[in-house]
Amino acid sequence: MVFNESLVYLYRKTILVEKIMFTKEEIIRNEVIITAQRLFQKYGYSKTTMEDIAKAMDRGKSTIYYYFKSKDEIFEAVIIKEADDVVYAILEAIKQKTTAEDKLKAYLTTFLEVIKVKLNLYEVFRNELLNSEDISLNQKNLRIPIMQYNAREIQVVKEILLLGLDSKEFTTSISDDVDLIAYTLITALRSMAMDLTLNEKDLNSFFEVDKMNIMITILLRGLKN
Repeated sequence: MVFNESLVYLYRKTILVEKIMFTKEEIIRNEVIITAQRLFQKYGYSKTTMEDIAKAMDRGKSTIYYYFKSKDEIFEAVIIKEADDVVYAILEAIKQKTTAEDKLKAYLTTFLEVIKVKLNLYEVFRNELLNSEDISLNQKNLRIPIMQYNAREIQVVKEILLLGLDSKEFTTSISDDVDLIAYTLITALRSMAMDLTLNEKDLNSFFEVDKMNIMITILLRGLKN
């Protein structure tokens, strides 16, 4: 069995590639998202206005409203882009490995490392989220993209598990539960990311190498025995 690395190409690596693939309107829309992403990271959600985004782009505010009806809508687009970044980093890490065990380790390690970076970048927003009720996102708008990301990630993990079964790295006892195991792993990682986002404590201890290795070891032990 060959691991399906073509999934990597579902995600765009650079703005340059996006500009080649996109129409003029799509390029400007993407510019809005990238600019807002940078401002949200630096100033937080509440202190960033539509006018701030327009000024940073050196465009009129009417241009921003042409592509997005509100700041909430822009923030939802930023969240989707951040999710793309996380998944792309994971797929790139997996592509570098050959065995199922190493691919799974790369998946887990990269996820945690990228989440740490994202939480640090959005430290202002994280504090804002903990102490304010002003941020309101339309969960209905995010439901479909989230379901799509979940389905793709579950498929990636499932293929790693199937590779491990095929190479006899993992015990055949999991063969009937591959879908469930993949779903459980993704759900647990997303729950962990949300918990860390809402945690008021210093997050450094959560990302210590020893603790990450313990978690990975426990998971692999269950797949091998």
